[in-house]
Amino acid sequence: MAPYDGYPGAQQYTSTVPPAPMAVMGPPPQVNGHSFAHTNGTGVQLGSISSSPSHTPSMPLGDSAVATPDALTAHKLHAPHHSTFTMPPFDANLQHLVEFVSSYFGQQDFADYVLEIYSGNQSSNPVMLPVHGIVIARFPGLLKLVNSLPQSRTPHSRAPIVHVPRSYTFQDASAFADAMRYVYGGSVIEPMHVFNTPGSTPSSRMRYILSYLAAGHCFSAETIVVHAYNIASRILSFNELEVVLFFAICGYCLSERCLYGPYADQIVWQALCLIVSNIFPDFVLDTSAPEFVSLPRLPATPNSTSTSQSRPDSRSSSAFATSDAQRPMSSIRFGSATPSNSDTSSPNYILSSALLSLPFELLKMVLEHDMLVANLGIETLFSIASEIVRERERRRVDACNSMQEQKRNLEGVLLMEESVSRDATGTRLKLHCTRYA
Repeated sequence: MAPYDGYPGAQQYTSTVPPAPMAVMGPPPQVNGHSFAHTNGTGVQLGSISSSPSHTPSMPLGDSAVATPDALTAHKLHAPHHSTFTMPPFDANLQHLVEFVSSYFGQQDFADYVLEIYSGNQSSNPVMLPVHGIVIARFPGLLKLVNSLPQSRTPHSRAPIVHVPRSYTFQDASAFADAMRYVYGGSVIEPMHVFNTPGSTPSSRMRYILSYLAAGHCFSAETIVVHAYNIASRILSFNELEVVLFFAICGYCLSERCLYGPYADQIVWQALCLIVSNIFPDFVLDTSAPEFVSLPRLPATPNSTSTSQSRPDSRSSSAFATSDAQRPMSSIRFGSATPSNSDTSSPNYILSSALLSLPFELLKMVLEHDMLVANLGIETLFSIASEIVRERERRRVDACNSMQEQKRNLEGVLLMEESVSRDATGTRLKLHCTRYA
């Protein structure tokens, strides 16, 4: 499937390669319910999340900014010297220029384009964001991208309307707009701003952060991408697992076709490592657990009342249109087990849903992970993997039978049979997928 074919990819930025994936990366330590500490009521950023960088030079432009020979003498001679050089006062004119440009964010005056941006759960009422060519030219890749997207005109607007594909916004149009604010000289988002949003949930917060990352990659703005990655990697837990896996499917992460760049790959890899690190020797698959609502592996029944799912380029539906607080994970699907009294918020239940929902390629990465063999041993790992594949196959076969009873054609994952074995040495697990015509 290639829902975004026909749209040009975001321009590549010269990216710093993200840290090499760790063997196992569990969820970060939680402080007061989240990964950011408080000091005297003020949010303190941890790890590599730095404070918002300034976008104005600390020295004014002009002759006064040139260092004098006396100021450089000590450095050149490598001799101790107490320099009397002091920083000149900040140029008020430059500060005024920054404020002037920032004031035009979202303003129609002199706008060259109006960006039409949809959130993943919207089929109408898009965000209409006016932008100015001379400002967005600060990121040449962004200007080139805007000029290459489909445009239309209305009698009420001088500027053309640019239709932004949903792939560039992922799920949250407000995150795209906040990323554009950075282009106008604003700061990157503060982590506590994400947590202080009224009515936010773990899922909605992660959706916003990943949407911010996607927009940053679209802009070729590495500062935005790295900042979003740092936040996402610290709030990742079981509560956000479904959102990250949905992001992986939508963005073709961990493949050569990845839409959102290497930092997106890295956060998805951390989610897979979270799964790996929570498969213990006594793990028992909860066969009553359904597939995740946002990434069903098997097709829905014709009489299913669950929300239609699609990737975020569709304007008619969303994987996250329902409430996060009480969203029913047990939507009726082909092959689904009858819901039981299992604790739907328990890690084992969520982990079981993840293992039953993952596409084969991602499941293979999880079950063939070196750390599982080291922690469980090949015998225990083979037993757990066999149970997982057996349940996935049972549900697939039930779905095939239901489709045939309705005289509907089998396609996609319904034609893919999964199996598990050991390698030639008997010390490694191997997953296989066979397609039937």
